[in-house]
Amino acid sequence: MTGLERNSDIVELACYAPLFCNVNNPNWYPNLIYFDGTRAYGTPSYYVQQMFSRNRGDVVIPTSVTSTNLETGSAFHGAIGLGSWNTSVQYTNITVTSNGVTLYQSDFANQGDAGWNVFKGTWNVSNGRYRQTAIATDCRSTRGDTNWANYTLTLRARKISGDEGFLILFNWLDDDNWTWWNIGGWQNTQSGLEQRTGGSQSIISSQVSQTINNNQWYNIRIVLNGSRIQCYLDDKLIHDLTYPGGIVASASYVHSTAELIVKAVNPDNYARTTTFSLNGVNSVSPSATLVQLTSTRVTDENSLSEPTKVFPTTSVINNAGTRFNLTLPANSVSVLRLQTGGLNTFTNVQLEIPSPIFSGQTVSAKLWARNASDSQPVNLATNSGYAITWTSTDPAIAAVDSQGRVTGVSSGTARIVANYSGLGLSATQSVRVVSVPVSLTHRYSFNESGGVTVADSIGGASWNGTLPNGGAFASGTLTLNSSAEQFVQLPSGILSNYSAVTLEAWVTFPNQLPVNCFFFGFGRTSGNAGANYLFCAPRAGRIAITETDPGWTGEQNADSHSDFSFQSNFHLTAIFNPPIGTVALYTNGVLAAINQSVTAPLSSVDDVLNYLGKSLYVGDPYPDLILDEFRIYNGALRPEEILATSALGANQVLSSERPALSIFRADGNLILSWPLAAAGWPLQSNFNLNPDGWAAAVLKPEIVGDEWRVVVSLTGETQFFRLAR
Repeated sequence: MTGLERNSDIVELACYAPLFCNVNNPNWYPNLIYFDGTRAYGTPSYYVQQMFSRNRGDVVIPTSVTSTNLETGSAFHGAIGLGSWNTSVQYTNITVTSNGVTLYQSDFANQGDAGWNVFKGTWNVSNGRYRQTAIATDCRSTRGDTNWANYTLTLRARKISGDEGFLILFNWLDDDNWTWWNIGGWQNTQSGLEQRTGGSQSIISSQVSQTINNNQWYNIRIVLNGSRIQCYLDDKLIHDLTYPGGIVASASYVHSTAELIVKAVNPDNYARTTTFSLNGVNSVSPSATLVQLTSTRVTDENSLSEPTKVFPTTSVINNAGTRFNLTLPANSVSVLRLQTGGLNTFTNVQLEIPSPIFSGQTVSAKLWARNASDSQPVNLATNSGYAITWTSTDPAIAAVDSQGRVTGVSSGTARIVANYSGLGLSATQSVRVVSVPVSLTHRYSFNESGGVTVADSIGGASWNGTLPNGGAFASGTLTLNSSAEQFVQLPSGILSNYSAVTLEAWVTFPNQLPVNCFFFGFGRTSGNAGANYLFCAPRAGRIAITETDPGWTGEQNADSHSDFSFQSNFHLTAIFNPPIGTVALYTNGVLAAINQSVTAPLSSVDDVLNYLGKSLYVGDPYPDLILDEFRIYNGALRPEEILATSALGANQVLSSERPALSIFRADGNLILSWPLAAAGWPLQSNFNLNPDGWAAAVLKPEIVGDEWRVVVSLTGETQFFRLAR
């Protein structure tokens, strides 16, 4: 319904069918209105239609929804199952794995059907295969742990006879809450995913043409990662989707009364505290009318005896404004009627951004506009209520955040675009960025012979770390013992004024790491929970940044799904580069995980408490660590620089000095070489000496010993080469 309203320029009419049903002669469900000889009642769907019909504006207002801080209990998990519908089927070679661990592997030949629970059907084992032979509807058998999550299910399946194909269940919680992949369903014509919640079932994917042949074995694989579902048939990706969920909304405006009508639907089975940002309005009265339809259970229905069991209620809220919070009940439809002071009438928007700027420098954009009622222009960028959206044509050169803060990333020119979608206005300005090399700002080499201080050889004594519970120095390493709760504490504010940061370490994890331990954590502790931090969870092989309190509700991860236990002299590099939306994890010089949808700025990290070997969460375990080197860079190292530092080892650093480019001939080719430590000096080429003709060389250097090398053929056009930064 919200989609119909948002697209009412295309959808001119909608009709609910079937409309009426005699309670004594139903043909199918659902229907809108039920009746007998003397009485009638409307279903919840009737009242949804009524709420939309009675709350219509003159014009649709652009609406967007962002879902964050989803309830932990809503995480997707559950056991597995097999099934069929009017079809005889056979299954075998069933395996469930998660993070390299096998959760279940079938062995029907030796174990029979032990552990499988039959819901319906005739299930038995024959010749090492699990069979369902009844020609009946909704035959199911399930197995496994309802806490299983983020797993891959693989199996082989064969149809013997019948009308349809295979039903493969996953995220099974009970017989009324599960998801299945229906392969060859709908009379053996379609493939699709269906979800059953609280006994109510719906299709959650697009339907793809699919026919299942008799007596042919099929390889089936389902990959689950959070809310994402990927379904493969014979190694071909058939479905790739995420579970539906989250609030949907629409809005319209009544010109005669200056009312803004907002409709919001919460389809989830838990309440959502929701922030309403009303952009493009001059003011909003604190008193507003709220009409809500909900019930205590998702399965509640009206009846002749209880015709208004699920019925809209009307109330008044007194905290409305251009930005306010409202809790939307589980499984609810809400309509808000808000009295406004009219819509904004800004015109002639113009951007003003300083240019050029340096890489790593952040400046605030100004978006000037004129209102018909004001003689002076207004800077729209200073008021989040106007909902300006900001984009960069090349975030690798200049990035911009949701507040209009522009950060230089690398040399070049990019265009910044400010869009005021509420009024259909936009403005663009080019920004030139002058590159400044990434700098090593803090280096802890742990060369002390004793004491409780770890020296910063780059930043100086004011940035020295301490050992509140001691530690053991030996041969340029620091050993931290978990039983003594030993850790390194670095000074407060160590990441201040950085827009991007690289954390690099050489570390040994000598034994099995405990769950929830931190390798490093920079942020604060709020109550018993960490907040506004960046961290590394070595047992899970992930790094994250979060701008929330508590932090776990908003972690934006780069997850390698690897356990770092028992790793020796392990080179770990963590890149936090929010200006280009990236968090990346490198292990031993190689990219292990990356998240390119990061929105939390580095300025959101409240680096009051900065630990190596200690969690920001009270009660979390400590790990055993042997630290060889820990470094902090202002800026994001490039992949070739990370590869070089991994090869150089803990005792050498990258060089900022201009390197010498050496040339020699070998095997009929020209060999260009330069020092390995000069990774920050990329190779450029040119077909002439025109200053504007230099570009990154197509030939990629490789590490050979302690230097970079490029092999250039002596045939072809004349080329010139140089190292430049």
